[in-house]
Amino acid sequence: MKRRFIIILLGLFLFSSLAADVSAVVVSNARDWKDVYSVMMYGLLTGEQPMFLVSERHAAVLLKRTDRQTIINIITSDQPYVIGFSNSLTSEGHVRVNEERMDNINLELGGRTNLTDFIVLDPTYGYNSIAVGSYAIRARSWVIFADRRNLDEVSDFLAERQVDSILIYGQVDREVREALSDYNMEIINEGGDRFANNVEIVKRYKEIDDAKQVLFSNGEFLELDLIGGEFPVLFIGKQAVPTVIADYVKASNIEVGVLVGNDLVGTATTIRRSLGISTFVKFARSARDPTGPINTVEGLDIYFLPVYNLGLAIESIQYNRLTNQIQVNVRNLQEVPTYFKGTYTIQAGGDTQVVGDLESLFIDDLTTKTVSYSVSPIRSEPIIADIFTLFGESKNSMELAIDTTLNVSIIDLEDDSDITIEKVVYDKKKDRFEVIFRNIGPVEAYMSSEVIDLLVDGIPRSFASDEVLNLKKGEKGRSYIDVDLTDEDIDDNPLIFVRAYYSEEPESLFKILDWKGEFGIKSFDIVSWLPLIIILILIILIIISRRKKKKHDRYHKPEHKPHEIHKPEHNAEHKPHEAHKPEHNEGHQHK
Repeated sequence: MKRRFIIILLGLFLFSSLAADVSAVVVSNARDWKDVYSVMMYGLLTGEQPMFLVSERHAAVLLKRTDRQTIINIITSDQPYVIGFSNSLTSEGHVRVNEERMDNINLELGGRTNLTDFIVLDPTYGYNSIAVGSYAIRARSWVIFADRRNLDEVSDFLAERQVDSILIYGQVDREVREALSDYNMEIINEGGDRFANNVEIVKRYKEIDDAKQVLFSNGEFLELDLIGGEFPVLFIGKQAVPTVIADYVKASNIEVGVLVGNDLVGTATTIRRSLGISTFVKFARSARDPTGPINTVEGLDIYFLPVYNLGLAIESIQYNRLTNQIQVNVRNLQEVPTYFKGTYTIQAGGDTQVVGDLESLFIDDLTTKTVSYSVSPIRSEPIIADIFTLFGESKNSMELAIDTTLNVSIIDLEDDSDITIEKVVYDKKKDRFEVIFRNIGPVEAYMSSEVIDLLVDGIPRSFASDEVLNLKKGEKGRSYIDVDLTDEDIDDNPLIFVRAYYSEEPESLFKILDWKGEFGIKSFDIVSWLPLIIILILIILIIISRRKKKKHDRYHKPEHKPHEIHKPEHNAEHKPHEAHKPEHNEGHQHK
């Protein structure tokens, strides 16, 4: 059997520092990671040695070993680390220094490469840039960062040049995909799972170069070799290797893995045990400014990317003697929805029982969830639980772990609550689902709801209600789940899966009710529109009343205007003050 081993090796032996005979370097003087990444890509594609500043102090040592005759091209953004960096280098003896300021480094440098193949990423997900970096260098493709905010600029950029192909990688705004749909476009997005996407891009890399060595990273930082193109990059977690990564490595011809970054040294043993390949660690480099007789080392030049901070905790674990159930209370400590999958080994009096989750469970940000498991009756005390819970940002991205042991407390809790879901509707005006519950049990009940694996922009996602609903016996009520769906999203979800958690106690909703079916659409809410409708009706009645009054006045107008003085006409036939005697008809005599 092939010997498996780990060698912790300094970067100064595996990876050489900048040589004195390098003809040109290109340096990023920018605080925005997208600008740093773009300058590094540009240097790698054009043959210039790429470098980047990570702080103001870093400028003093970055080019210490660079020959004074080397061409130094500085790309400075509108948010630089150092003002007048070229002047500082010139004063130190460098004679071939150029500095150029750019407003949009990503697109301006992309235009200078004259490349015709492009990879489009959403900058929200910084780790995707690490996943595609080496492939982009080997495939001679320029990486573009695009979202709703800069879509017009990206569209103009592409319209002005030849475009042979566009690869959309990972989650990208729907508007971006639609705007680029007229090009020769491919998409890599395996259900929004960054590890599954990573495997697909490594497969493409190996079609160009069937490398038997890979670099391992967690995708949280930028380092030169991670996008250098010599080896593809596979993602691992800080505490665990996701299943999709482990399965791919085991089925491939990969023989060696190099872990990049001193934060991942502790993961080396885990990788060896999980993947069975030789593992090295690159965690330092030779010092650029030695200070003693012994050649010292310094940390790697690393630029940190935006990441999601995940945090999960097991608040308590209990054994309910009345129901023979283990109840685990899990809390999400961060403002990021998370998935978890637990395994719990229960030990008491020499007996062992193992329970856990067959599928990943969803927990919303900053919330607590109670999960229950049936066990055989436990007669002895104390009860101990060995807990191993994997968690991550998606169902298949379990990169973090809780590995601990807790005492199991004993409770006696009888719960007679019972509920039913009568129907589910989506309110397009308020962008939310309404889950209509009815309490059909003999006691008061508390409940919350989730919609699970809803396709939003083509990606399965889960959402939970914000509040716990309380219903008296026989009462009906609504639980609201906020989700912003487009008409396309609604068409993509003819059936939805809703899960309710409920019990008699609001702090421990351990009972589960699942519902799957069609949902109704509510686009007009009479209650919310009622005040406006009443106002409109009143306005209409006032207008009608005024029109009727005008019409009435027009048809009943008096012949003489009030208070009008009629003056006699002065003509020949009219005599003023002449008494008018009545005319007497024939045959009538006045007595």
